[in-house]
Amino acid sequence: MIFNNLLYKNILLTSVLLIIALIAIFLTTRFGNSLTEVVAGNIATKDIFKIVGLKTLISVEDILPIALFIGVFAVITNLVNNREWLAIQSCGMPQTKLFFLVFKASLLAALIVAISSLILNPMLETRLRELKEETKNRASIEGIKSGVFIKFGKNQTFYSESKSQEDKKFTKPLIVKGKNLDKEVLRSKTAYIENQRSTGDKFAVFENGTTISMNSSDDSFSRTDFDRYLIRIEQKKFSEHDKYLDFIPSIKLLQSNFLLHRIELQWRLVPIFLCVFMALTSVVVALNSYNKSWHSGLLITIAIYFIYSNVLGTIKSMLRKGEIPMEVGLWPVHVLFCVGLLSLIFWKSKLNLFTVLRKAINSQ
Repeated sequence: MIFNNLLYKNILLTSVLLIIALIAIFLTTRFGNSLTEVVAGNIATKDIFKIVGLKTLISVEDILPIALFIGVFAVITNLVNNREWLAIQSCGMPQTKLFFLVFKASLLAALIVAISSLILNPMLETRLRELKEETKNRASIEGIKSGVFIKFGKNQTFYSESKSQEDKKFTKPLIVKGKNLDKEVLRSKTAYIENQRSTGDKFAVFENGTTISMNSSDDSFSRTDFDRYLIRIEQKKFSEHDKYLDFIPSIKLLQSNFLLHRIELQWRLVPIFLCVFMALTSVVVALNSYNKSWHSGLLITIAIYFIYSNVLGTIKSMLRKGEIPMEVGLWPVHVLFCVGLLSLIFWKSKLNLFTVLRKAINSQ
């Protein structure tokens, strides 16, 4: 019991430290990418932390399996190299018990990953897309500058002499609408952006101005004076029908008979399998790292992780392209990896059993 608690404590502490380090790396990378989007005018500055936060929560399903198997490898390698595991075995603890303890720990991590991958992430992906669309529209409006010509909606060009920083009003704004020779020119004293809270629509409001419409068919034009003129600003809105597979709730994927939906559901199960399989794989590699450099064992474990992940990604891509029948799915990869892992565990246990028997015979 003492060994069990100590093992779980060490795995937990090591994994938590790794999670913090991986999240820090992830935040740095995502924050840099978000700053690039801000410079490009795709998102507003004040929404950076919301977007990065959502992306970080979505990445839990990827970060946790990695932190777990590296944490397990580090703890077991430390036990083996310090000969603590040899002492524990001499007290009668079988090697299969170690695999069972790690398996139980991996099930808890797999449960957290399952909640994230199957339940939370589709909702977070939907919210992230909505936020990106909202902030992109807001950034395009708030980013309108004076003294330069800016495309303003479809076939519209906007220009103003100056912009007040206090009330955000534009001075002597000009809009040219239309294409070819059919043009409409709008000029006013001031203009500002108005947001209708009831509908969420945004309008460009022009005050005390004139519109001049030119017709190329008869070379005529008309002039109209106005006190207040509104132009609705087109915004890209998130549609419930405009969904990628990432946004579909898992329960709908499960109820669907569409094969592509079944593949997506299987893909969401991948991090769960990774938690369990890679944790046990780390034990196998760590037990064979005695008197060896731990760097080589860690590289082997990471290589197995990338091979497993890349093979699954390749199979998924081939399924979507129709190169493999969709009825096959991703299950063969999981089955082959599971069989290989169980074979290694069984082989390792038999090897230790023969070693113990040989030592017992020699001692007699």
